[in-house]
Amino acid sequence: MNLKPYPEYKDSGVAWLGKVPRHWEVCRIKNHIKETDNRSVKGEEVLLSMTRRKGIIRYSDRTNKPPSAKSLIGYKICHANQIVMNRMQAWSGMFFTANETGIISPDYAIFNAKCEDNVHFLCCLFRSPFMIEQFAIESKGIGSGFNRLYTEKLGSIYIALPNRLEQNKIIDFVKFKTAQIARFIKAKKRMIELLKEQKQVIINDAVTGKIDVATGKPYPKYKDSGVEWLGQVPEGWEVLPLRRCSKMVKTGGTPLGALDNHFTEDGFNWYTPGDFVEDMYLIRSSRRLSPLGKKNVTIFPPNTIMMIGIGATIGKVCISKDYSSCNQQINAILSNDKISLEYLTFYLRLLRTYILACGKFTTLPIINQDETKNLPILVPRIKEQLAITIYSKAKTATLDLTISRTEHEIALIQEYRTRLISDVVTGKIDVRDIEIPDIDDTMDELTGETAGEEELEIAEVEE
Repeated sequence: MNLKPYPEYKDSGVAWLGKVPRHWEVCRIKNHIKETDNRSVKGEEVLLSMTRRKGIIRYSDRTNKPPSAKSLIGYKICHANQIVMNRMQAWSGMFFTANETGIISPDYAIFNAKCEDNVHFLCCLFRSPFMIEQFAIESKGIGSGFNRLYTEKLGSIYIALPNRLEQNKIIDFVKFKTAQIARFIKAKKRMIELLKEQKQVIINDAVTGKIDVATGKPYPKYKDSGVEWLGQVPEGWEVLPLRRCSKMVKTGGTPLGALDNHFTEDGFNWYTPGDFVEDMYLIRSSRRLSPLGKKNVTIFPPNTIMMIGIGATIGKVCISKDYSSCNQQINAILSNDKISLEYLTFYLRLLRTYILACGKFTTLPIINQDETKNLPILVPRIKEQLAITIYSKAKTATLDLTISRTEHEIALIQEYRTRLISDVVTGKIDVRDIEIPDIDDTMDELTGETAGEEELEIAEVEE
């Protein structure tokens, strides 16, 4: 598929817009869309929700929880083929169209196309990095998280666009390419899942004594562990509660009030579940404590094991190399001389299934400090622990490298997808003469993700 620029361009007359295809119209956004504001009288319509990866979906498809709003009366009514803008996230490209009639947050803006434009083309254009820069400039407020793009400012921004037939052709091309890329990403992610499963089997077999890492064969003698899910374990290995393998098991905390002056960009590492990675060791935390914030939390020593104790990622385990702190969703564990740091980390990582199976929770997965202290730990002799750690690292190193390379491939293709869509909707690439095969209809809002492929990224202001 030969992608090339248009044969002729003209000066748009707008400095930041630059040159555009000669036959494209240059005008203000307000010439092509008009805001509408119809409100629900009974609040009984289908409640819709805007997500970054899936566009506009039913709220019930996102969560089983009831909306936080006491009443949906006064929510905005939107219809299929109307453009919906999240005012507070316009600077990050939050423009989508609904596939059905429903009601949505009253803080959003809803627009009708005034001309015969393809609304999907307009949404793709508004989500392009090229346009997002202008939306960010025109958004007003305190800090990026509270900036709003008001309709008057949106309408004053210049755009360049072709006629409806060419818009349709561009959107057909975008659908085709994003469907292709989504299939590629899905296959790569499935490959990563299989590699991780293979990696986990290797580690599990080693740390639970199914194989003797010195010989690659089962141990000569086994005994009943007394723990149903562990079953038989090598003779000579102990099963101890975590409290007997640790100097400390404590829960982290958040500075009282979590005020802005508790945090600073170059401060002290304060880990939250979002900072946990596949690697054994934690890197820099996303939020860092100021000296004041540091005074309000417990400080943990280097080589503290941190385990998420609540939520969807419960049981994830990493090591903090340096002095650090963490929030109350994380249990901090300091191993004693009965057990090696990395062996215990490998072992704790396999306990996630056990934690979920044995949890006493009804809705949100949670394991408290006392339950964490009672987790059954399989403890071979220190020499064997070190051998198991060396073996596990060596056997999984190639898998880790392949996973890392595959994740990099996914990141590159995602960048390519974003750039390609931006280039075709802003006239940098001419697709008029490209023959497009049948298009996969499973695409959601031209985001490049297939339905159900990834966890939703919520971008609601209020519900």
